[in-house]
Amino acid sequence: MIFDIAVDGREIEKGTRRTGLSRYLISFLRTLGDRGKSVLVLSDKNTDKEFIAQLLHEKVAFADVNGGAVCDQVLVPIKILGKSKVYFSVYPKFPIIFPLAGIRTIILVADLINFSIFQKMFLKFFGRLPHKIIVISEYWKKEIEKFTGRDTIKVLLDLSYVKTSGEIRISPKDLEAFGIYPKKYLLYVGNFNPHKNVGVLISAFERISGQTDLQLVLVGGGGRNAQKIEERVKHNTKVKIINSPNDELLFALVREAFACVFPSLMEGLGLPMIESAFFGKAMILSDIEPFREISGDMAIFFDPSSPHDLAMKILKLYHNQELKRKLELRAQKVREKFLSFSTGEQIYEVVFSQS
Repeated sequence: MIFDIAVDGREIEKGTRRTGLSRYLISFLRTLGDRGKSVLVLSDKNTDKEFIAQLLHEKVAFADVNGGAVCDQVLVPIKILGKSKVYFSVYPKFPIIFPLAGIRTIILVADLINFSIFQKMFLKFFGRLPHKIIVISEYWKKEIEKFTGRDTIKVLLDLSYVKTSGEIRISPKDLEAFGIYPKKYLLYVGNFNPHKNVGVLISAFERISGQTDLQLVLVGGGGRNAQKIEERVKHNTKVKIINSPNDELLFALVREAFACVFPSLMEGLGLPMIESAFFGKAMILSDIEPFREISGDMAIFFDPSSPHDLAMKILKLYHNQELKRKLELRAQKVREKFLSFSTGEQIYEVVFSQS
């Protein structure tokens, strides 16, 4: 059987919080299903095949592959060559034989933040081979075009997955079972990798902890600095860590937050920031270009190298209800922007257009 498209589905894993990359992939697969396309999905032992089959209305076959670089360059071609003339992946890695063999190859490169030296070398040497590269923001469009020496196509992530996530059954009282008090906490969502800069957030919170009744809730966890962060706050009763929540708990935590804080030194799209906008949250953001691009004037910005500056911005928001309300209204406008288009439809047009 010849499939309309082959898609690397390994980012959609069972039983884990959906990543930004998986959100892009899910949106595209849903569009493929709605359009009646037949899809050959690359999978492994962790892939959520049942969920993917639902998205594609069962018009799908799975090709299991396991392994690293050898798998991508040897096993993946064995599974796909002769079975589809189109290949899509949300990873920058791809079998280099595909474009050389006439397979229309489209990849998504979100950012370069956590790339290893080998990943950077691969993209540098072979980044001109795919037919098209999709990026997620104007900032990363410029950076990736400089890195690869070619044009890219920007496709933003819509918020339909939040809108269609179903009723949030977790009540404000339910959060108190976690020792979290609604409307009385600052919320951070993300991992604890170094570029997320969570240490500066904790330092800022410690500076103002005695001046407010706010808690600090860190949601997500994991990453290279996880042990250091967990050790640092384990005796602070005003700091809570919620590891790997499901969507319902995550969205309940965002909905009930006093405000959201994102202190990153660098970001891709900043998905948790956009999710916070969906719920109309006031935000305090590090003053970096990716955040400025997406958020406009909906947030207070601070110097990400300065715990003092962040502490002062938290106090400013805490003591100024009028400012907080203005930021909440501006966040709602950003929400409407990200509800006004379909990511899946945009990727579909990029993949299947004749240009």
